[in-house]
Amino acid sequence: MNAAVIGVLLSMVILPLFMGYIRTSSFDDGSNVERYFNENEYFVIKYSKKYNIVGIMAIIASVICVVVQLIGIGKINDSESAVAFFSLVSSLFLLGVTIFLIVHNTKIELFDDRIVYSNMFNLSKKIYWQDIKKVEYSNDLSYIIIKTDESKIKVSTEMPDYEAVIVRMGKKIDRKSIMNF
Repeated sequence: MNAAVIGVLLSMVILPLFMGYIRTSSFDDGSNVERYFNENEYFVIKYSKKYNIVGIMAIIASVICVVVQLIGIGKINDSESAVAFFSLVSSLFLLGVTIFLIVHNTKIELFDDRIVYSNMFNLSKKIYWQDIKKVEYSNDLSYIIIKTDESKIKVSTEMPDYEAVIVRMGKKIDRKSIMNF
């Protein structure tokens, strides 16, 4: 096995371990809890910037693997290895770009009358509190799903301060009729 393929495989082991570290170290320390209860205050929820490190590491690892191949260290000689190498490197690069876009662009904005969700492409969905018909957790408990008649948004439980959405909803809507917690 050549050096580039080993580098990609190591990246596929190191990145998940690093993600586990970030997940355990990025939870909110509770300093914003008081802000949840001011129902007229604008509040923004975004992913921890620590996740960007993972995305950047994946991009750098894929670029290093390509550079190693271009300068001739661990040259790939057969087409099967070339396809495998290209698949691994492109997957790693796309993973890095996706993580970077999600962390950089995804946000939830809580207003007095609405919640606005912006996705990784910075496209926004707006839901007014009075239009909410159902709120539930996803099957794996990784999202809170907020539904209206026309749309839905998913609030990741990986986001710091995601509890602010629940607290704000509790103050703005009739919980008994729509919540499925």
